[in-house]
Amino acid sequence: MSGEKVIVQEDFSQDEVGDFPAKWNTNSTGELVTVEGTKGKWLSLSKAGTFMPEFITSLPENFTFEFDLLANNEFSFYSSEFKVAMVDLTSPKDFTQWNRFKQDPVTGTEVGFHPTGAGSLNGRTEFEVFNKSNHSEMKNEVNTSQFFAK
Repeated sequence: MSGEKVIVQEDFSQDEVGDFPAKWNTNSTGELVTVEGTKGKWLSLSKAGTFMPEFITSLPENFTFEFDLLANNEFSFYSSEFKVAMVDLTSPKDFTQWNRFKQDPVTGTEVGFHPTGAGSLNGRTEFEVFNKSNHSEMKNEVNTSQFFAK
């Protein structure tokens, strides 16, 4: 069941197609696009990087996180999965430092999505929770037909 109250929503309505969203930061590149057959604007990520919505500064202990994800036709089994990380940062300027190989890790959770599994008709989802000692406290990966696309 979804949350009862929307606490944060991003639809990119304040930004122009072709621009990177004004309320976001990145160490990579991306731009807002439209997608045939869909409504609204979409953030197109053109290469690997970290993308942070700077307007989200805190979240309650319990919340529902929802988003729509599309992959283009060039996406394949050999492409990297899309990961979302929710992290306890000391400073917002440290957003590119979230990485399980970082010297001074922060507590956080990564959730990954990949629409094509190895030789199957399934996509793959995964999650992992890290503590400040950079140890994985919890981890799971599952193939799922609900998130499958060629």
